Amino acid sequence: MIEIRKLKLSDTGQVNKMMLEIINNDKNLRKKEKEIILNRIKPENIKKRSKDIDYFVAEKKGKIIGICGLKENEIINMYVHPKHMNKGIGTKILKIIEKHTKKKKLFLYTGRTKAVKFYQKNDFKIIRKFKDKGKNIFYMEKKLK
Repeated sequence: MIEIRKLKLSDTGQVNKMMLEIINNDKNLRKKEKEIILNRIKPENIKKRSKDIDYFVAEKKGKIIGICGLKENEIINMYVHPKHMNKGIGTKILKIIEKHTKKKKLFLYTGRTKAVKFYQKNDFKIIRKFKDKGKNIFYMEKKLK
């Protein structure tokens, strides 16, 4: 069974390990993007960022298999381990985040085509598309009820 819950500071090592595996196997990330993400996922930086960002994790049998951040109503960095993708875990995390925010809409920025499709499947709309350093970036929103 998958449990979605708030990040505990004791989870940061596991989150770091999961993220290292994801990032190091992602052939679509540019070197600079990888460096930025690798810095952000250091346990001490996750702890610092968790003061401003509410992180939610997906846990299965005591192992972290997904994570997503929420800063007010902005979704920040959702990742699900590739072995657990396409099993509804990202959607479960989104449902918890929707309940957690007190705002009328959620928004995010992504440069990943696969992520755009995932968010569209979960009722997010592309509001704007622009280029940043030659990469397509999508600004997406979902109105909440």
